Amino acid sequence: MYNSLVIDVDDLAYCQIEHGRKLKNPSYEVEFELEKTLEFLDQKKIKANFFIPGHFYKRSKNLVKKIYHNKHFICSHGLKHDLLHSKNQTDMIHDLKKSKQDLEDLISDEVIVYKAPVWSIKKNINMCFDALVEAGYKYDHSLVPKNFAKFSKKKFDLFTLENGLKIIPPTGINIFGNNIMFAGGFYTAYVTKKILINYYKKLNSENTPFNFYFHPYEYFTSSKNKQLIKYNNLFISLYGIYFGRSLGKLDAICSTFKFDNLIKVYDKKI
Repeated sequence: MYNSLVIDVDDLAYCQIEHGRKLKNPSYEVEFELEKTLEFLDQKKIKANFFIPGHFYKRSKNLVKKIYHNKHFICSHGLKHDLLHSKNQTDMIHDLKKSKQDLEDLISDEVIVYKAPVWSIKKNINMCFDALVEAGYKYDHSLVPKNFAKFSKKKFDLFTLENGLKIIPPTGINIFGNNIMFAGGFYTAYVTKKILINYYKKLNSENTPFNFYFHPYEYFTSSKNKQLIKYNNLFISLYGIYFGRSLGKLDAICSTFKFDNLIKVYDKKI
């Protein structure tokens, strides 16, 4: 069966700056890392979902077009890499509408799927969902398992809100009665590829797809982002210890499973 590979196209330095962290000598490394990501996907013959933030599409318009022309699925990751749920309603709608329209102008195609930076639909959830509908999105992929469970008991199935917005589930795992994220990124950075593959195989054997996400800086890391001390910032240095050291895990996942875009995988009515 088909699953979904999800790529958040964040530049390590600039998404942290927008999130409010102070960095010394920030460097825009994502173009190199994204090119390597695209080469890898071409080799694997995989079509992925790319969530594009404002700091990337403003600086790298031609790369956004390249992603689209390579037949990958373009989705919005917001205008700024900050917390969506902390904005007031006016700013929230502006962020959502502007990022959607900018991407559509670049690729001359509709953008209908959104994912909040840092999974930041954790507060003011209904206001966020109403704003997404007002902005013209049809799908959201922003809820962590804990909050997804507040809306649906079917933790691996897409569900539709009363306002028509369709919510794509994150892949989680139940540990000691708690359903936690198990969908890539930092959440699985220190989990072995054997454990991951066995768990995802189990889901597929139960006719359940999974989604696995990463940032280009995690696996296709530039030499600058491989440095142990990054931008003289303790958080980023500790967060990024594993960067560039576990490509074998991604390679194994991509060699074992089949992938397609999120809508085709999760919305059985399409």
